[in-house]
Amino acid sequence: KNSDSLAGVCKLANVNRFLAKAICLVRGSELVQTEEGLSIRVFSEIPWFSLRERYTFSGNALNKRRDFRRGEMDCTMERTSTGLKFLMKWPEPWGGTEETYYVLVGDHTLHVKTTNTITQSDGVPKSISYTTIYHRRH
Repeated sequence: KNSDSLAGVCKLANVNRFLAKAICLVRGSELVQTEEGLSIRVFSEIPWFSLRERYTFSGNALNKRRDFRRGEMDCTMERTSTGLKFLMKWPEPWGGTEETYYVLVGDHTLHVKTTNTITQSDGVPKSISYTTIYHRRH
């Protein structure tokens, strides 16, 4: 199975076309376990687009918004029976939430299952779900 397109979430979040292109060209992520929790870096074929986020097992963490708007996301992470669960919340404009599950499938494949709910300009929240699949490189 291939990853789902990220074009839908870009449209839902009303990001500009340059950022949408960078998001749609995401090519990988790097996960590093730290003493406090987890550090995640997401990178794209577009050199200027790179996200770095840190999460702790013992509480909330603040990370920059992924849509590059001002403000931060309030983030939590917890272990589940199948992997990790992340919850994120960010304020207006285009405020919303994200619920993401990291599930390791076999030794070399990671499924990242995400649901975003984003408040639209008319004040109505809308949701989209998608799966991104990563394969470990040796």
